[in-house]
Amino acid sequence: YVEANPGELSFTWQTDTNKYNAFADDVALLVIYNQSKRMYMIYDEASRADGAFTPGISINYSGDVLHAWGFALHRDGKLASSSQYLGTITVS
Repeated sequence: YVEANPGELSFTWQTDTNKYNAFADDVALLVIYNQSKRMYMIYDEASRADGAFTPGISINYSGDVLHAWGFALHRDGKLASSSQYLGTITVS
């Protein structure tokens, strides 16, 4: 789930884990495409166990259209989940 607030984006996700291929310390990778400015932003600071991440964004993005994707990167960096399209957001 993603939402935009002035100066920040808020992401939340389920923290489901298992002992085979979904670990608490997997990286939650978020990719944002700013359609209005034609640029990508990539965030890899959160883990699967965090369940939420709120990066700050430029106030110059007000009114911009963003597209968001998320996926999990295995803790060893060799495997990744399928990406999930999180939706389109217009920054207020």
